[in-house]
Formats: sequence, C-alpha cells, structure tokens
Amino acid sequence: MSSKNSPRRQRTPVRLRWVRAALNAGCAAFIAAAFVWGASLYRQGTPPVSPAPSPKKPPPSSVRLTETGVPLAQPDKRASPSAKPSPPPVQTQGETPPPASDALVECALKIPSLSLELPISEVCTEETLLRYVCKFSGPQPGQEGNYVVAGHDFLSGAQFARLPDMRPGDKVIIRNRENREYTYTVYALQLVTPEDVQSLTVPEKAKEATLLTCARQNTMRLLVRCRLD
Repeated sequence: MSSKNSPRRQRTPVRLRWVRAALNAGCAAFIAAAFVWGASLYRQGTPPVSPAPSPKKPPPSSVRLTETGVPLAQPDKRASPSAKPSPPPVQTQGETPPPASDALVECALKIPSLSLELPISEVCTEETLLRYVCKFSGPQPGQEGNYVVAGHDFLSGAQFARLPDMRPGDKVIIRNRENREYTYTVYALQLVTPEDVQSLTVPEKAKEATLLTCARQNTMRLLVRCRLD
C-alpha cells in the first residue's frame, strides 16, 4: 500500500515549543512569587507572640517581731545597726542599763554566766530592738505565764548574740521598776521555726521566762526556757 494515502502528523514548529515552555516557566515563577508575597504579608500582619513574662516575686520584706501571723519573726538584723541613718545607740554587753526613769524600760535583765546586763523595753518595735531587748509577750515577771524577752543576735556580739552559750542550770535574773528581783533557772534550749506559736505556751500556773532570738541565719528561733526559782 502506498504511504501517500495515509494521514500525516503535523509537527509542532520548534519556535512554538520554546514559546510554550517559556510561558509555563513564567506562570510557575509567578505562582511561586505570589505565594512568597502572600506569606510575607501574613507574617507582617500577625506579629510574633512572645511568651508572657513570668511575674517577678517581690523581694522578701523585713517583718517586725509583733507582726500578725508570724509571731516569732524578726527583722533582718545581720547587718550592723550603724548602717541605718542616725540610729539610736546600740546596747553592748558591757554597758549598764539606762536609768529607771527611761519611759521605755520596764525591767532589767541579768545573765551572770554571760556577764550580761541589759534593759528590757516594754515596747517591741524594730527601732527599740536596735537599742534594747524587748518584752515580746506574757505577764509581768514573777506572775503565772511566760514572760518572753526578744532580742537581736548582732554580729558585734551585742544583745542576745551569746545565748547559744547558755546551759541548763544557768541563772536569769529580772529586776522590775520597784527593784524587786526574780531569779529563773534555765531548764532547756530549743530551736523552733518562726511559725511555731505553740512553743511559747507553758503549763497552767507555771511561772516561766523565755529568751528569744534568731538562729541559723534567721531561719530558726532559739528559745532559752527558764523556770522561776
């Protein structure tokens, strides 16, 4: 059979094929550019979300001995009292207590084993603790209950810094404004937490005195427990 009668496939010109390929490549490039542009606009319209900053804890504040809820807490007294502007004079171990005419002083404290004699203020505040040991709670000396005296353990050795050197059997003498002396005998030294309120309770009709100060870098409280002779 002669090939002249069979239909012939028309060939696409080379130039036309190059034009089609260029158009296809241009469309692909346009689509890719549009996608990148759209993604860029989306990122600009939605700013990145940064994690919320964690709330800062407020610095621990000093509390007074008499602050409600923390009855055995004391202010941070490890720094020297002289660091505060124009503080009252700090009572040291060798000084004589102020005269009885001082309105703040209700009693005088004497610890012979420590060669220590200090005035006791009837007002317990951060300011008075810089100058005196202070009545923290309880009745008057010699009465039923627990007469609690609080004081700082200054690094200089003033006030109650040497209470850890006391031992059971040591004497504690408290003299009131009428110059009447009450002698107590140490029977125990206790370490308690600042929140341990029950540590200051005594049996019914007991006549006791307790010396209170900080211990272990202000994380604990030292109690020197005494009974009236």
